[in-house]
This record gives sequence, C-alpha cells and structure tokens, in this order.
Amino acid sequence: MPTQIAPILPLEIPVNGNDLLRPINWTVNYYDGPAFTGFPFGQIGAHGAVVRSETLIITDQQINDAYGSNVPQCFKANPDYTAYPTEFQNTLQNNDPHLGYVKQTANHFVEGWYSVGSKNKYDFQDSLVNQPKGLVIQSKDGFDNLSEIIYDDYTFLPIEARQYYAANDYLSTIAEYDYRLLKPIQVTDENENRSRFEYSPLGLLKGIGIIGKQGANEGDIVTENPLVFEPSSRFEYNLLEFYDNQKPVWVKTIQREKHWQQDPDVNSPTIQKTEYSDGFGRILQARAQAEDILFGNSLTGDSGLPADLAQNANAIATIKLPGELDNVVVSGWKIYDNKGKVVEEYEPFFSKGYGYQSSEGTIHQLAKMQIKYDAGGRPTQTTFPDGSKSLIVYGVPESITNPPLNNSPNFLATPWERYTFDQNDLAPLINPGLPYTGAFTPKSELIDALGRTIRTIEHKATASAEDVVMQYEYDIQGNLIFVKDPYDRIVFNYRYNLQQAALFTNHIDSGIS
Repeated sequence: MPTQIAPILPLEIPVNGNDLLRPINWTVNYYDGPAFTGFPFGQIGAHGAVVRSETLIITDQQINDAYGSNVPQCFKANPDYTAYPTEFQNTLQNNDPHLGYVKQTANHFVEGWYSVGSKNKYDFQDSLVNQPKGLVIQSKDGFDNLSEIIYDDYTFLPIEARQYYAANDYLSTIAEYDYRLLKPIQVTDENENRSRFEYSPLGLLKGIGIIGKQGANEGDIVTENPLVFEPSSRFEYNLLEFYDNQKPVWVKTIQREKHWQQDPDVNSPTIQKTEYSDGFGRILQARAQAEDILFGNSLTGDSGLPADLAQNANAIATIKLPGELDNVVVSGWKIYDNKGKVVEEYEPFFSKGYGYQSSEGTIHQLAKMQIKYDAGGRPTQTTFPDGSKSLIVYGVPESITNPPLNNSPNFLATPWERYTFDQNDLAPLINPGLPYTGAFTPKSELIDALGRTIRTIEHKATASAEDVVMQYEYDIQGNLIFVKDPYDRIVFNYRYNLQQAALFTNHIDSGIS
C-alpha cells in the first residue's frame, strides 16, 4: 500500500508547563496501515481513515491537584491492589492494573494518562474483500473487546452486529431488510426475540409485531411457516387531510392491550391516539383514549368533590355508553407568534372522539398561560392561569419595587445583568392592598462574556436585612471551580480532568469527596 510521510507542524501553543498555555484537549490519531494499530505517528496511507486514537484524560499535575498524596492505584507506576477485595482483583479486565489508562511520554504526546479509543479494522485491510468501500468491519475498545459488523451481499447494509465475550462466542443482533424501502422488516435481538415491521407503499411504518423466538409461538405470531403475524402496534396516516378537508394532517396509533397469542380475537381491546401536525413538525393537537368513566367536570375532569371536605357528598360519574364515541384526553392548544414561539398555552381537557377539534367554542373555558418576549426572542413576562406573573428583566430595573411589567421601559438594558422576579415578588402589584412578606426580593445575576453567571444576589426583603451575594468562578472550559458565599468564603471547590469529569469536590461543611 502506498504511503507518504506527513510533515509534523510546530505547535502553535508550546507545551512548556505554563498554565496560561496548557492544552485543554489532546488526541493522537493513527491512520491506515495495519488493522487496529495503523501506521506509526505522522504517516498516512491512501485512504486517510482513522484506525486508532488515543485521548489525553488526565495529567500528573491534575492528579496531584485533585488527590495529593492519595494517588489512585491505576495512576501509579506499579499499582498495588493487595488492600482491595480479592473479587475486585480477579475482575480487572485483561488483568490491566491501570484500568485501561496508558502513560505516554513520547514527543508527539502531552505527557499524561491516555485512554485508547475505538481501534478499527476496515474492509480495505481485509485481503478477502475484493471491492473495499471503506466500511468498518471490526473494532476493539481499550480492553481489546471485539465487535464485528457483517454486511449484506452488496456490502451496503449491515445485517449482523456481533459483540464477542470470548474468542468464538458472541452476542448477535440480526436485521433483514426491504430493499425497495431500504428499511428493516425484522430485527432479532441477542436473546433471539424477533420484532417484525410493516410499511405502507410510501415507506411509512404501518405495524410493529413482537413475535418472540423461532417456533415458540410467542407474542404476535400467528403462523411460523409461512410467517404471519398480527401487529400489536398499528399506525394510520392521512397526509391529504388538509387538501381534502382543510384540517391538519394526522397519524393514528392503535395499540393492542394484549398480544395475539394471549387474545386472538380481532376485537381485542386497544388503546388509540391521534396526533395532528401543522406541517412544521409541531403537534397541534393530540387526542388520546381516556377512561370510560369520568368524574366531575366533563371538560377539565376534576374530582367532583367539594372544596370543604366536611360537606360530604357522593362523587358523580359519567359512564360512556355502548355506541358512544370514546372519551379522549386532548392536549392543550398552543398559540404561536410569527417567529414560531409559544405565546399562549392552554390546559389539557376531555372530549369525545378522535376527530380534530378547533379551539372555537372551547378555548375560553380553559385556563391558559401567556408568555411575552423581547425583540431578541427571549421570554420576559409570563402570566399564569391564576393571574399571577413572573418577570425576567434583561438589564437593571430603575427600582425593584416597580419592575418593568407589560414591556415598560423603566429599566436600563445591559447584556451583563438580569433580574428574575417570581410570582411572590410581584404579588403586591397583581393584588394590591394585601400584605406580602416576601415581595420584591428578586434574584439578579451578573453574566460574563461567555454567558456564564459569575455573581448572584438574592435581594433583601426589608431595609434591615442584607442581600445574599454568591460568586462563581469557572475554568476556560466552562467548568465551575469555585463558589463563594456572602462572607467571601470558598464553600465549593472543584477539580476536573481534561474530559471535564469532576475528580475532587470540597464543601465547607461536608468536606472532601
């Protein structure tokens, strides 16, 4: 195989131990060459395919910062697990005392502990493949556990995936395809249980059957030879509903309560659901089958019990009669603005049947939530069904006792600070004249150029109280490393490896973990 030597370019950031110049990610890739290993570093073949990669996980400096003298055994030159239970020592994969980590010190590495990623074998690395297409046919993880993919006769679609747990023993998932649709018609899992799929002429999923193991007569299987099954999940579509009837397109899901082998009756009980779409990927309305017996309000379905439980009374129910349309739970309507943002959202309610129902005549009887946005599309004011409100101010209000409700301009706009008023903060403005002890205590946030909160203030409720100020510090990757309380004490301290996994946590009360 022809190869050429790729020139090694000088690093733009020198690896000289300077904290300001330290790398935050380092991955070494090996290309082409022998399967699972690739060419030596700096060489590349005709395909440019990554065969093996090694990623820096943690450096010795990070280990020292996080663990001090209590270095984990896996990061020691000579790990000693004699203090660990025998069961643990006997279950080390490949008897690797470093648990898959590899110490690298060569010139093309930043010195530290690396994890070996997927090691691949491509079809062009197999001498038995006559027309390679650059497909991965085998791969190994960092512990050399082998996985294999077997393709069809066209080397186009994978028909079997194997996960080896011994040299000749493996778990297998097998797929069969409809080549007109290029979609699977049967998938057999590792336990030899089969799932069968049906499609419409347009390639839309029409039915799913769980047919169990070969010859076991399980699930939805009717006959094994020829293979006939009764889907336990069926799907119906009408993509011409708007063209024909000026109503939204829909998909109906019909789910049997029991598999065919348990109840072969064609009228076996089912659960149905119909979803209507606006054509932009948004669900306009979903109508899901509800109980046959409903209590209380026929629209919102409360319990029917009085607010005063001392006034005992019988619960009154309405029972669906034979021949009547099914009771359904209808998802609440959502009203969108011209930018696709939800400005009104209504509560779910009960109705009859699966046909689409417009909002006219019903919407005024339902509770709703209203959301307002600023010119940048950020939510500002939310009005809840009980009339209470919350507010987000992207700036600094002129007065926290007079926040800018209803798009009032009485605030100084700034990208570096925002105030959040909850329903209790705004209660005196919504219901004036009533006493509120927790009013006008918003939370403000100071924001840095990367959008991270670096300071929060819980504003005081009374003149004699004090604001609660918390400070936050992050590293260059956005990981939180320090939290300071109002007394300028470090209450949380975190340390991370290069994969941003927390190694060390120190809390002012609970200590180190």
